[in-house]
Amino acid sequence: MSMTTSRLAALTCAAALTGLSLPAQAVLITGTIENNGSNYSLMHPGTDPLNPGPFGDFFFFENGATFVFDFTAGIVTTVGAQSYTLTSGNGGTANLVIDFLSIDTNNAMGFAGGFMDYTLDGVTGTYQFDPVQYLSTNFNSSSFDGSSLLVYAWGASAETDTSLDLVFSGTVPVPEPGTLALVALGLLTLGVRRRRG
Repeated sequence: MSMTTSRLAALTCAAALTGLSLPAQAVLITGTIENNGSNYSLMHPGTDPLNPGPFGDFFFFENGATFVFDFTAGIVTTVGAQSYTLTSGNGGTANLVIDFLSIDTNNAMGFAGGFMDYTLDGVTGTYQFDPVQYLSTNFNSSSFDGSSLLVYAWGASAETDTSLDLVFSGTVPVPEPGTLALVALGLLTLGVRRRRG
């Protein structure tokens, strides 16, 4: 194998590896916030998930609202500040900006903990997401099957005396078989070149 062929194979392999997206590496996901009758994303007054106050004080996310995040090595982090207008059953609104969110999904429940810095109608605060269980129900959990990620997060914030239920999902891109074959071919070529050299 000539030196030019060897270099071309190495460059091809490097180009393929650069475009490869695996969960252990940075993966940008445009997901959705779920509020569809079986999964609820909402903010309510009080910090007790079992006593959230009257219905009129629940402020709901729009179902299917876009949620952009990164999923690297089991850690979910938001990408940039994201703004939402929440609507109550009484027709009131609240403006919520997710300034930064980080959730670690690396444990048996799929939820080791996390937090969300936010601005709510001009007031800043932090929702703390801890592994929480009430009446044998895991309030915070996630599931990931290799391509689909679903996260349930509940947290309370003293700054605004509110609680947040956030359910979001997204599909993690997996490498195409052609990309994997190209990587394998490049690595094989490098191995052959190394043995001959």
